[in-house]
Parts: sequence; C-alpha cells; structure tokens
Amino acid sequence: MQNIKSERRQHQPVTKMTEKKAKGPTVTPQVARMRGQWVQETTEITIKAPNNMLGVVVGPGGSTIKNIQEKYNVRVFVPQKGSKDQPLRVVGLDKGQVHNAADHIKALVQKAVTTTVTITAPNNMLGVVVGPGGSTIKEIQEKYNVRVFVPQKGSKDQPLRVVGPDKGLVQDAADHIESLMAYEKERRRLSTPVSQTVFIPKAHHGLIIGRQGQNIQYLSLTRRITIVLPPKNVKSDEVTVTGLPDQVDQGVRDLVNLVKSSTHICYNSDF
Repeated sequence: MQNIKSERRQHQPVTKMTEKKAKGPTVTPQVARMRGQWVQETTEITIKAPNNMLGVVVGPGGSTIKNIQEKYNVRVFVPQKGSKDQPLRVVGLDKGQVHNAADHIKALVQKAVTTTVTITAPNNMLGVVVGPGGSTIKEIQEKYNVRVFVPQKGSKDQPLRVVGPDKGLVQDAADHIESLMAYEKERRRLSTPVSQTVFIPKAHHGLIIGRQGQNIQYLSLTRRITIVLPPKNVKSDEVTVTGLPDQVDQGVRDLVNLVKSSTHICYNSDF
C-alpha cells in the first residue's frame, strides 16, 4: 500500500510538467519588453498597386524586392498573385527608411503604369505625323517622353495611339499631333481648287461680263478665279466660279455685289 502511494507521488510532478509544456513556453519579462519595443518602433506603410504591377516590384527572380529590402533594411510583403484589393506592405524599424522604400516602390509602379490616348486619324494624314524620314514622330516622342504608335499604311479605322507614363505629357503629345493634322487639313483645303455655283438672273449676266468683257476679266485676274456663264442660247441662271476656296468665296461676293449695286436687286444670299 505504501509503495502504491509512493508511485503516485512520483508520477504527479510528471503530469503537471506535461500540462505546462502543452501550454507553450513561458514568456519572460525580458522577451515581453523586446516584443513591446518592436511593436512600438516598427513602422508600416501600405501601398495600393494594381495586381498586374506587382511583378515590377518583385523583379526577375525576386531581384528588385531583394535589393529594396537590403538597401532600406525593411521587409516588403507583396500580395499573392490573383488577390484583389490587397495592399502591398512595407515594414521596418527605421521610419525614414520605410518611407524611402515606399517612395521607391511607388516610383517603380508609377513608371510602369502607362496612359494611352487614341486619336482617330485619316490614313492620308499619317505621313504628317511621321514626317520626312520619321523626323516628326521622333521629335514628338523625345519632347513628351511618349511612344507614338502609327497604324500600318493602308489600314482602315485603326486609331493612332500615344502611350507614356505621364498623363499630362501624353495629352500634350496628343494635342500636338491633332494640331499638326488640323493644320495640314486646312492647308490642303486652301490649296485644292473648288467650284461654287451662284444663281444670278440670266438678264443680268451682261453686267458680269461688262463692256468688252472688262468686268469678268478684272474679277478673274484679281481673284485668280474662273467664271463660267451659260451660253447665250441657254436659259440658265447658274454662274460657276472655280478656284482656291478663299478666292472663290470672295469672287462670288464680288459678283453678287456687282449685280446688286447695278440693279438694286435684293438677294437671299449669305454673301
């Protein structure tokens, strides 16, 4: 009986010791102070970045994130691939270094994020953007730090694209290109002959011709236009004026004013 009690007393401490181990190691005051110091001094900054930009932060084989961690003495926690709305975290003991590392990462992401502006351009205007030997497009790309993608010659309904990291500069480059095309379009309009028809009563065509053709010759020479009247035996009020757009517009005004001043006829005309 005594031996049985003795065995029980010997086994009791072993049972208590096992229970303590199951609860985990004892946290000493020194460890608690160290943990408290770490929590107190650690700085954490979160960075929102598109999931498809995380590779820029990690780098080939993790080289970029490794360099950042070593340079700034921080830990960078990148969300798992495919996760959404999970920010990237930068953690470290030195507040200044954590901020520097975060700025470094933000700059990497910003540089990788591009802005694209599309411009609808007629295929016959693409040469204006490219320029002789590609000189114009090269100048635009260097000036605004962008890439300009021009559709292949002969393609239809393909927009021109301006791509770059700085949204403002991308828009400035797009505005530059649109102004070039607008200028060229106007230049072509002004340099392409057009014809315009004005209706003047047949009875007054003699006023346009003038004595021995003086009026029509004067207008044709000074405005550099061609004025065509219907033959005498054709009953038509149509007078056709041909030349460059601005000169034709002015020539038509001159014709209308000539007839008005001579006959006091009131025309329903924009001229």
